[in-house]
Amino acid sequence: MNENADAMAFYEQQISETKSLKIWEIILGFTISTVLMIGSTWGLVYLLYVFNQVSIDLSRIIPYTTWMVLGSIGATLVAVLVGILILYYPRSISLPLKIHSFLKRKTGEYFLCPDVSNQSLSKIFRRSLYGSVLVTGIALTIMSIDMLVVVESADIMMFGIFVLILCTALLPLILMQFYYAPWLIKDAGLFHLDVRDRSLSNVGDDLEDILEFVAGVDIVLVWLELTINTGFSAPWIPVFVILVPLGPLLSIVINFTLIFSVIQKRASSKVVQLLLETYNVPDMVENSQYIRNRVLALVDRRLLADDAVEVYESKIGSHIRGPDLLASFSDEYSELILPELPSDEDIDGVIRKMREHHESEMIESSDVGARQLKSTKSEDNELEMEPDQ
Repeated sequence: MNENADAMAFYEQQISETKSLKIWEIILGFTISTVLMIGSTWGLVYLLYVFNQVSIDLSRIIPYTTWMVLGSIGATLVAVLVGILILYYPRSISLPLKIHSFLKRKTGEYFLCPDVSNQSLSKIFRRSLYGSVLVTGIALTIMSIDMLVVVESADIMMFGIFVLILCTALLPLILMQFYYAPWLIKDAGLFHLDVRDRSLSNVGDDLEDILEFVAGVDIVLVWLELTINTGFSAPWIPVFVILVPLGPLLSIVINFTLIFSVIQKRASSKVVQLLLETYNVPDMVENSQYIRNRVLALVDRRLLADDAVEVYESKIGSHIRGPDLLASFSDEYSELILPELPSDEDIDGVIRKMREHHESEMIESSDVGARQLKSTKSEDNELEMEPDQ
């Protein structure tokens, strides 16, 4: 734990310097969420009334709306409990890590480079829309088994009610494992270095892209399935399927996201600490040299080839690219008369200089990180000494 203390101090300083939502922005976000809940509830009730799917008394629209708002408040309290669980037990969001590790087994390794972005209301709303689509897609996946047989529009109505209930029931689990977790993993800067396809990617981004694609495709497929099963006798179905994730559910997810924004910095620090101390993931402060060597190892052959070509071009006095380059190094064109190739000493010198250049850059970058850490410690010591004086 002591050996990661410097790294944690550096990362916590970085995280603390990011911009957070102001109080008025949080209040504005909750206000917009409440207005969205009221408006979408009225829209859904009026839609069902117009198409005579259920017996609805429009004079009781205020009690209907009150129940929906109370449900949104209850979901917000659940979001607070989920946030507390993440803060005090960060391993509760390790399921996506296990899934990614299983899918990427024996193809590379992980390393840590935290990069927490600034918060803003626009980001809150964009992420809430993603979360609403995600929850709806997963709920529809579970419920779509009932749609394997031909159903009537009345059955579709019950199907929609069950979808909304199931979305609400699964909301805490889905948001914790597939909404909060990828977000925190992305902010923690967990990267995967894939040696199979020579790629470097943020694990959180990978998880979010996969989940968003699967959820979106599933919503479209279920929508088409409902339309085909009922024909065109129920034109309200597409509107109903759209209003659920864009209305009440989106309002609830906005509340979840606003609550999460309050604890995001502390939760990100907890996840970084979990990755460093529990999973022993190499990080850019303590293991920068090792990480750079591993990254450069994936492209080392290409770098060496490019420098060898430059040496050869300097020998013949002209540029060679494309087919000429292939012809120069191919046995099929052995009859081609070429100038004298560079000697082994020349190539070794190029390789040596290139590696020395990369190593010097690594050392300089490491020195910058060390100086930042030392300057932070010295400032803290000065602040501690001032009261004594």
